[in-house]
Amino acid sequence: MSVLKSMRFTILVLMSCVSVFGYQLQKNLPAPNQLQFSIQIPESRSNVTYTVGNRTIVVPSLQDAEWVYFPADNRLRPVISLPIVLPPDGALPNVTVQSQILEDFVVSFPEFSESEAENQMVSRVPTNVQPGAAVQVVRSGRAGDRWFGNVLIQPFSSENTRVTGLTVLLDFGGAPTSHSNPVRQAAIPGINAELASNWVIPHVRQLKKPTDILPSGTWYKFPISEHGIYSINRSSLPSEIPSVSPSKWRIFAPYYMGKALPQILNGDGAVPPNLIEIGYQAMGLSDGVLAGDDNLRFFARGPNGDLDGDMVLNPFFTEVYYWLLIPDDPAAQGKPIQLASSDGGTPSDTIDSYQEIFYHEVDKTNPLLSGLTWIGEPFYGPSDQLSMNFEVSDQVSSGDLMISARFFPGFESTLNTDAHQVSLLINQTTLRQFYSAGTAAFNVTGSANGGLLNSGSNQIRINYQANRSQSVIHLDSLRLSYKRYLAPKSNGLLLGHLNLTDGINDLTFFNLTSDYHFWNITDASTPSEIIPQGGHFQIAGPGKMHILGFDESDVMTVNVTPVSEFSYRLRIPENDAKYIIITPQVFSQEAERMKDLHENRVLMENRMSVKIAYLDDIYNEFAGGASDPTAIRNFLSYAYWNWQTPPEYVLLMGDADYDFRNITRQSKILVPVWETDGTTNGNLSDIATRSTDDYFVYLAGGAGDRAPDMAIGRLPARDPSSLTTIIDKIDDYLTNPVPGIWRNTAILVGDDPLRPNVGETMHISQCEDLDNRLPNSFITHKIYLTEYPDVQDPTSAYVRKPDAREDLLQKIYDGAVIVTYMGHGSPTVWAQERVFTQSDLPRLNTS
Repeated sequence: MSVLKSMRFTILVLMSCVSVFGYQLQKNLPAPNQLQFSIQIPESRSNVTYTVGNRTIVVPSLQDAEWVYFPADNRLRPVISLPIVLPPDGALPNVTVQSQILEDFVVSFPEFSESEAENQMVSRVPTNVQPGAAVQVVRSGRAGDRWFGNVLIQPFSSENTRVTGLTVLLDFGGAPTSHSNPVRQAAIPGINAELASNWVIPHVRQLKKPTDILPSGTWYKFPISEHGIYSINRSSLPSEIPSVSPSKWRIFAPYYMGKALPQILNGDGAVPPNLIEIGYQAMGLSDGVLAGDDNLRFFARGPNGDLDGDMVLNPFFTEVYYWLLIPDDPAAQGKPIQLASSDGGTPSDTIDSYQEIFYHEVDKTNPLLSGLTWIGEPFYGPSDQLSMNFEVSDQVSSGDLMISARFFPGFESTLNTDAHQVSLLINQTTLRQFYSAGTAAFNVTGSANGGLLNSGSNQIRINYQANRSQSVIHLDSLRLSYKRYLAPKSNGLLLGHLNLTDGINDLTFFNLTSDYHFWNITDASTPSEIIPQGGHFQIAGPGKMHILGFDESDVMTVNVTPVSEFSYRLRIPENDAKYIIITPQVFSQEAERMKDLHENRVLMENRMSVKIAYLDDIYNEFAGGASDPTAIRNFLSYAYWNWQTPPEYVLLMGDADYDFRNITRQSKILVPVWETDGTTNGNLSDIATRSTDDYFVYLAGGAGDRAPDMAIGRLPARDPSSLTTIIDKIDDYLTNPVPGIWRNTAILVGDDPLRPNVGETMHISQCEDLDNRLPNSFITHKIYLTEYPDVQDPTSAYVRKPDAREDLLQKIYDGAVIVTYMGHGSPTVWAQERVFTQSDLPRLNTS
């Protein structure tokens, strides 16, 4: 009998009954790449309650079903989600509902808005999921070389009918098959694991590895903190430098020119860019020698904002690094800035002004102590004020001025009954008064004729009044713009955004002087110099143009630092490791010890190759030197797609913190964590933000991927001595194993469905889901708070669960290899009932 016939016979006769969550699925495989399953859906015996604003929504609670938001009709509907594995190409199966058992049942699908769904942390289905469709399959993401999806079952086909049971056929088409592998099957999560274990996973890695070679030579780096014109002169450099003509020197910028790295990977293995060469102007170098006032002059973008007037502060770093290369290659040439030529022809439009922008933003505090949202100066009730000054010159008096300011009420101190009044004044004239109530963020905008401004010094004042002395609001940012002629500035750079119309645009300049310069920096890596003739310069449109104006006083000199032996160590396809350790240099000895442990000292069958990746190398090779956390992800993506074999494990060695820029001067960051935004619909939300390392290993699934492609963990040490203690324990655990039932024991702790919100059964469901995924050999201790008695806390309005707490500590003492908690909490406590707190850590004893 052929292998194919034998496999087909096995598929035809294979039937099984499997428990998924709380359901019993009857399954069989009627043909190759087909799965038939039947499911019985029990009747609801309780309700779920949502409190949304001033209304209360009560809906039936179905076993292991979740009420989710359907954007197609803005309603809540219950959905049962069953995990499946998709074929290697990610194709969705054809779905046939072969039979349904229906009964009359009256239910209401509550209307729900997208903002309400976000505020209530309600899950949402993809926009292509149709309301009332009994069964639909959606793609959920990719992990490693596999695509995953979910079978979505809607137990109510309408508001008058309930589905009590159904039989479904999933046809996966012509997915390539091979021999079934029981080991692979056991490791695949999904109701079709039997089929998926037979599918041939194509080798998607590139046969010819991409190369990204740095040019050889002597490298230097220097920090840039703001947009500007910079120069390198002889005093910028060390006393000893290679004797290479400055005309051959090359200057490089981070590829994204100071902005935070894009956070979306396409999942196609594209090599993330790192450096880009930029143009410079050679001043006084006709003799080939850099001396005296000779310099290389260039435009550099800082980390904050863009050139369109959006000056939002970078959430991750305050400096970007630019690079100077004195090359070894005698044929190398620099990238000199070219002189822009004026276009001929009859102008179709005249541009003689631009929007000058005054922007104010100071990040002072993170109200959530988590996430990326920082806010600025506080205003305290019942009254407070803040003033700031700015200079105006060459204003177009007939143009309007625009002002906008954004405010966040104090997160902890503000009440829904608070009333806020904000007034914006310019030069003592009230431009706008705005009233807001409660805790929602708000914007104050206003406009006026440009005649309100003075030539010279001007003042903006913000007045605040509140109905309580405890009321607090914070300024997030303020932006003022007015129309200014294209004329030299005496108090800083001219940075203008021009909208060119179709045809020839005549740029008209005023009050020109011989020592004032204009550059076209639309392509910031390749600027060109503009020299107006008779106050005019013509350029073809349409499009946008960024223009820079400066005089000699605006040019800033940099000091460069040699980078010894700068070369790509991680960004090379010859690397090969199963296990990656990411660490700062301060933990180099401990990292080498972990490397030796896994390569040489554990049991032979558990040994693996290890690569130590130092954080500075990751930043230099994948973020142009900036301390951007996404550089870690880009590095792991490169390793996943381009190293000899894709790594499987990642260890982050060092503590993390939400304060990336050390604004508090107390940041503990050694290896960054990924932080999400701290707002929902623009308002502060303590449930909208989270910290995760998983982000770094979302690699292969493209946009929206939430399936890790490597196992990742962290040793959150703050100094070498504490890290040594941790590694001592890991070493002992791996090299001196202690036998016992604890090695097959898991403790699952689940929050109750009553507090802080009624009907939240998902915490118990998640624990049950995890229990179903553990090997059958495991002993599971379930500590579900709903099963323990309430005890009123005499010092507060809350209840406690002391028996659950003692049970947990005892179970840990008895020994377990896994302890996990699903539910509400904070960085220092599990559950409102305080089942485990930071103060319990000294009580932990693992016998």
